[in-house]
Amino acid sequence: MKKITFFIFASLLAGTISAAVPDGYYDSLTGLNGAALRKAAKNVVRKHTVINYGTDTWNAFKKTDVHFVNGQNCWWDMYSNNNVNVSSGHDGLNIEHSVANSWWGKTKNDAYKDLFHLNPSNSDANSRKGNFPLGEVGSQTWSNGPTTIGKPVSGQGGGNGSVYEPCDEYKGDFARVFMYMFTVYDDISWKSNTAWMYDTNSADLFKPWAVDLLLKWHRQDPVSEKEIARNEAIYGIQHNRNPYIDSPELAEYVWGNLKGQPYKYGGEYTPVVPNPDDPSDPEPIDPNPGYEEPVEPAPGDGVWNLVASMADINADDQYVAVGVGDKSNVIMTYNLKTTKSSGYFEVADVDVLGGSEKYIMQLPEDAAIIRFVPSGADYKAGISSKTGESKGWLECSAVKTMGLASSSSGATAFDLSVSAGTAVFDFASYGKLFFNESSPRFTTYTSTGQKSLQLYRFKRDTATSNITIDDDSDSVFIYTIQGIRVNTTDVNSLPAGPYIEVRPGKTPRKILVGVK
Repeated sequence: MKKITFFIFASLLAGTISAAVPDGYYDSLTGLNGAALRKAAKNVVRKHTVINYGTDTWNAFKKTDVHFVNGQNCWWDMYSNNNVNVSSGHDGLNIEHSVANSWWGKTKNDAYKDLFHLNPSNSDANSRKGNFPLGEVGSQTWSNGPTTIGKPVSGQGGGNGSVYEPCDEYKGDFARVFMYMFTVYDDISWKSNTAWMYDTNSADLFKPWAVDLLLKWHRQDPVSEKEIARNEAIYGIQHNRNPYIDSPELAEYVWGNLKGQPYKYGGEYTPVVPNPDDPSDPEPIDPNPGYEEPVEPAPGDGVWNLVASMADINADDQYVAVGVGDKSNVIMTYNLKTTKSSGYFEVADVDVLGGSEKYIMQLPEDAAIIRFVPSGADYKAGISSKTGESKGWLECSAVKTMGLASSSSGATAFDLSVSAGTAVFDFASYGKLFFNESSPRFTTYTSTGQKSLQLYRFKRDTATSNITIDDDSDSVFIYTIQGIRVNTTDVNSLPAGPYIEVRPGKTPRKILVGVK
């Protein structure tokens, strides 16, 4: 993996900083080892100030995740090479949970809001990463440089077919974040997919392959000034610290080659800082990388718009059904339970962005992609995967018994209505489809009191004419349909397709490049 080196930090305008750990902060850890040491570390840092997720998180990022690029403050995105100016907002970025929040059912608990594993992230990279475990990629399926997705090397992945591998510069960062998160939140309600890396029955918490991976990355990518600065900034907000940054040797006492020996805090840690005069250091990246060909969104990726009324229902379009609850928004998936009395779709992770639930930018791998087929006065729902593989037809054969039928039948017909963004699937005598947040499950009920559904439709942008961009390129900015800025205004270098043209003081417009 390519190593990315930065030399200018917004929070480090001059000089070198070191960890300012309060006197006596880690005294209670002295002499302990293994699981007892890890639990003592948790007791020190678990209690902290929890900030609200959303606007408060972005305000915190201004202190924790900004760096200086070409004289401008940009969000520090560890998932892409894009440089998004802070002053322009955070379009095209997500608040990313490096430890996927679906791993604990997306409950909006303290872990959901903890800054130590929240980062500004390119939305496309975030979507591709999904809820995969960390790992080393053996067979790549997607990469933008800093983020690589693919099949894991032998022995990794914990049984999952895909893993997320960060670039070399950040592997230690993510390893220490995972160590922190599973140390601090070892007792929350982790779900089954956490078992890819996590073992609740082990004193080590992690599975052996995960311990080996985290220690490897921890050793190969030592604590950097970026991490120390971020640790300090979060301490100023949450009033707790990441002990694996303050004391990198702690990981060795808990999981590594010092396990079993009595721990002694080593004091301030001097980070490894790249030396621009040392030819052995890698070359810094261009802070303004050249144009990268945008990725055509696969079915299920990209931008999804809320369906407001029946006027938004078209037989040729793709939809997803979302259960809107008090605690989370979850997507219907095609993985069905088989018990007749409680057949339901498994709850899946979803990112709803924009504050007004306007867009869904991320879908789980097993999201149920719906195509509505008119059937007389009713509709039927054909279900496929994100990759277009047919999974059958949504079927209700009894109250609270949902399933997938291999072919269309009377039990697959329902009356569909949408009003003010609320969708109703009415299976007549079987009841109406709702989301039961307390179970949780999607299924039919003969009485109300459950959570309503929303539908989101995949956005297919089209343009009406082929437009040539003027020569005043200094005043033109071009974006992909997914909202990612391309670093060129030479339309002849762009692949054919729709784009968004933005000029200062003018309304943005869609353009169609290279299509006659």
